[in-house]
This record gives sequence, C-alpha cells and structure tokens, in this order.
Amino acid sequence: VDHVPSHDADRVADHDADQTDDLDEEPATRSGRLSRRRLLVGGLGVLAVGGGGAVAAKRYLDARPVYRTVPNAVGLDDAEARSTVESLQLGWSQSSTFDESVPVGQVISQSPLSGVEVLRDSIITAVVSGGPQPRQVPALVGLNETDALAAATGRCA
Repeated sequence: VDHVPSHDADRVADHDADQTDDLDEEPATRSGRLSRRRLLVGGLGVLAVGGGGAVAAKRYLDARPVYRTVPNAVGLDDAEARSTVESLQLGWSQSSTFDESVPVGQVISQSPLSGVEVLRDSIITAVVSGGPQPRQVPALVGLNETDALAAATGRCA
C-alpha cells in the first residue's frame, strides 16, 4: 500500500468530498443541469418500474378471462358463418338436416344464440340446411301418362 503524507491525504479527502458534494447538489445550484449520476439512477429506476409494470400488466391481461359476443350466423352460408365466428377466436361445429324451405348450405340455427357473451375459444354449434330430403322416385317406364302422373305424385289413377 502506498503511503500518502498526511497533508496530501487531507487534500485527497477534501477533493473526494468536493466531488461527492458536487454530485449531490440540487440542479438549481449547478446552473440547471442534473448530474450524470442522478440521471443514470433515475433513468434506471424508471426503466425498472416501467418494465416490471409492463410485465405485470401482460401477465394480468393474459390470466383474466376474455369474452366474445356471439355473432348472428343464421341465414349465412356455412363458409361465411364459420369465417365470421372463427375471426372472433371462437370455435365452429356444424351438423346438417334436411329442410324443404332453406337452401343447401345455409345456417338454420345456432347455439348459443347471437348476442350472448361467451369465453374466447368457446364452440358455436350450427345446424346447416342439407336442402330438401331426397325422395324415392317410382319406376315410370312402361306406364301411360295418367298412370305415370299418378305414381309420381302419389295419387291414385
């Protein structure tokens, strides 16, 4: 260890004290300038609090339930209805049934109903029209017109 004469040690101590005092002076006494140390410490504090707050906010938002309003799919073509539902981060399931009055591929009903609030990723179930039910056509070959018409319409000749 180097030995410093006492009068030099006093001068070094006074110089160190002056530098410390200079760093801790109020901005107004230093011509309106903030010390580098204060700026650095303050900036790091803001980043730490802001960054930590952002992480905490993201965790909170990710953990809470997210709801969606069920759209009205009834009357839409099944592809359009599915696209609309899935764009809201909802699932889609469909079945079909024959219907004499609703065109093939059009949504007849849905569950849950439109306007209901559901959790994101909930499944919307739709019933889609398969069109009119196929009918068995009687054999008409070899029948005269009257008998063929009666057989086709289900009436007696």
